Amino acid sequence: MADTSLGDNKGLWKKILIIIIIILIIAIFFISTRDYEKFKILDRTTNEKLGLETETVVAATKECNKITNEGYRAGCYDGISYAVGYNNFENLSEICPKLATPGKCYRGAGRRLGEEFYNNTGYMVDMCERLGQENYVRLCRYNALKSAARMLAHHNKGLEYCETVDEQYRNACYEGMGWGLGRQHYPAGRMDMILNCSSLKDYKRLCYYGLSIAVSEYIAKNPSYVETTNNLLIQAIQQGLTNEKYLNVSAENAGFYAGIKYFQDLETAFTICENRFKGLDKNLKTICYKNVYFGFGYAYYSKLFNKALLK
Repeated sequence: MADTSLGDNKGLWKKILIIIIIILIIAIFFISTRDYEKFKILDRTTNEKLGLETETVVAATKECNKITNEGYRAGCYDGISYAVGYNNFENLSEICPKLATPGKCYRGAGRRLGEEFYNNTGYMVDMCERLGQENYVRLCRYNALKSAARMLAHHNKGLEYCETVDEQYRNACYEGMGWGLGRQHYPAGRMDMILNCSSLKDYKRLCYYGLSIAVSEYIAKNPSYVETTNNLLIQAIQQGLTNEKYLNVSAENAGFYAGIKYFQDLETAFTICENRFKGLDKNLKTICYKNVYFGFGYAYYSKLFNKALLK
């Protein structure tokens, strides 16, 4: 009688191998599906934890997809990322990497941290440091300290605060201080804010950059003031108070805040860009237009879905 034990063993091992392969395929499929869902922000548990619903990101992204100009469309995506970061500032390492433009997410989160914890720099910085990756830590800290200085400038503590900040982040701090001074004094007390910035010597230009942000915010809320402001801008250029970066900062923020204010009426936002930079370099208008869509993406996500708005 033939010995069939070897054949039986081979058959058994073959069955075991098939079972193992099936288990592996199922496991790989499950893991990959979970990873895909997480990447697409589709995991419901994660959504609830982060306060981020799939529908908000998907709906806002679909709205951006309607924009035919690639550069402007990218600006819109950036606005969504910025808004997501601003609304999920305590879960940065979990949410920001899942977005198309994580850098903008960290910027938005940094801004919110500065607004909420300007009296607790240690906590604010610690939240950014947890990100680990150096370039993201810097983005977060830069924008956090900039916002903190802006908030403290309202309490006349901006200068005192910036003197204590690490040297590598002082540029951000003095820019935020100028931003806060501009909010506090513009337009009625514009000479006061200019004098405050002029006294800084080494950081004077950074302070002016901050002033330009405040002016841009004011224009978005009061578009009839554009003509007067434009004349002031030209005068500042003639007096050598500005440089290319100042103008770019002005263009970026003019578009951003106009896009937020008029996200349902973009023609008005574009008109603000036209009037704001009339008679100046055409490239400034292009920068302004792109940032209108940055503001639009931020506003569409935030306002239509009742998310926290910028302070």
